[in-house]
Amino acid sequence: NIRWVAAGSILAIIGGAMSMKEDGWRKSPYEIYIENVPKLFPRLSAWKGDSQISPKGLISTLKTEKRTLQNIFMIASIIIFKEQIVYFFQKVL
Repeated sequence: NIRWVAAGSILAIIGGAMSMKEDGWRKSPYEIYIENVPKLFPRLSAWKGDSQISPKGLISTLKTEKRTLQNIFMIASIIIFKEQIVYFFQKVL
């Protein structure tokens, strides 16, 4: 069944990405982190490590994720206006 093949492919890709990340980041603080934070399913409570890093503010985060938000907006627009886009190109061609 194609669904099982797709599900298996997705799991293989996720597993490969996780192992590649781990291979490049094997350092002592990271090892402590991966022991305390699950890989796939999030924790229900925050993990308090030794790090003194504080979260960024909303504006700073939005500036950092500008490309991601642009891509999400573009894809959502294409999905929403799909019929109009197809109609336009059928008329032009």
